[in-house]
Amino acid sequence: MPIEIFALIVVAIALVKIVVMLIKAQAWMKVVKAVYGYPVVTAVISLIVGAIILYYLVAVEQLTIVQVFGVMLFMLPLFALSFAMSGKETIAFANKALKGNVVKRYWLPLIVWLALIVWVVIELFF
Repeated sequence: MPIEIFALIVVAIALVKIVVMLIKAQAWMKVVKAVYGYPVVTAVISLIVGAIILYYLVAVEQLTIVQVFGVMLFMLPLFALSFAMSGKETIAFANKALKGNVVKRYWLPLIVWLALIVWVVIELFF
C-alpha cells in the first residue's frame, strides 16, 4: 500500500468530517459516540492500526522515527488551532481528565509515548 493511499485516507476522512460539520454539525456526534463510546475497543484498534501504519512507514517507506516525529510536529499546531476555537470547553475537559490518578488512567498511552520518545532519542543521539 503506497504512502499516497495513506494521504488519501486522511483526505477522505477530513473531507467527510468537514462536509458533515458544514451541513449538520450535530450529526458528527454519531461518529464521536461510535468511536469513543467503546473506549477499550477504540484503544485496541488504535494501537493495532497505529502499529501497522508505523511499521509501514518505517519498514516499507523507510522513513525514520525522527522523520515521523517531524511530521507530528507539523500536526501539533493544527490540533492546537482546533482546540483553541473551543478554549473554555478544552480547559473544562482537561480539568476533568487530569483529576485523580493520571498515571493509573492513562498508563497505556504514557507507555506508548515514552517508548516512542526513547526510540527518537536513541536515533538522534546514539
